Amino acid sequence: MAITNLQDLSQLIDSVIQDNDSLTSQTTEKFCEILQTGTNKRFKFGLAMFNNELKVGFAYFEEDQEPEWMDDVGAEFFTEAYVKQLLESEL
Repeated sequence: MAITNLQDLSQLIDSVIQDNDSLTSQTTEKFCEILQTGTNKRFKFGLAMFNNELKVGFAYFEEDQEPEWMDDVGAEFFTEAYVKQLLESEL
């Protein structure tokens, strides 16, 4: 699935977490989030253009309102496998 807009991003995230009862997602006008039930751990994802390249920016939060870390990747590399790897490493 190619990510070209926030709806694509939301659909990809929903497909990754659909069988995981401990994770929920929500989408606003600007961001998609994955939240872990019972904790304050979450990922926040957004889209932006950088030098004519669409990127998915993301941040990982634990207890604080400030992210523990942030990163971005070209939208063409943001796949289900990439999201699963992020979730396995942090949640």
